[in-house]
Amino acid sequence: MKKILVVDDQPDNVFILQDKLEREGFDVYTAYDGPSGIKKATEVTPDIVLLDVMMPGMSGFEACKILSDTDSTKNIPVILVTALTGSEDLTEGLTAGAFDYVKKPFNRSELIARINSALKFRESNLLLIELEKIKTFAATVLTANHEIKQPLTLINLSTSAIRRELKKE
Repeated sequence: MKKILVVDDQPDNVFILQDKLEREGFDVYTAYDGPSGIKKATEVTPDIVLLDVMMPGMSGFEACKILSDTDSTKNIPVILVTALTGSEDLTEGLTAGAFDYVKKPFNRSELIARINSALKFRESNLLLIELEKIKTFAATVLTANHEIKQPLTLINLSTSAIRRELKKE
């Protein structure tokens, strides 16, 4: 089951999102401000974060920037869910590291489609990271194999030369 973290300072908004997402079969975690959302994201490691922008204390933009700059959460797609509709707000959110931007009030099927798109992106990204690890491991094994074979080849050649010399006598 895919895990989604919903971060919003309005309990009603959290309840609505949680209800809709649980009906879609997602495992939903909640937080009510930026700092607790960041903490929950590091503890739970959700597959995606839905983050409100306008929150007291720490804005969603700031929380998104921290999530995208932190090693343990940087590969988690963040979708900003907000009533802000200006192009400068969209630019600020995407610059902060958001994967997508959904405007409130949101259409349920659009939100689910965007979530599924972000989840596919995350799965592809994780697969690429694993492939890179495998390639690095293979390169390390090849290098080690070469480093081990070279001295053994020299020893084998030297042994053959000594045998030839001993047979001459």
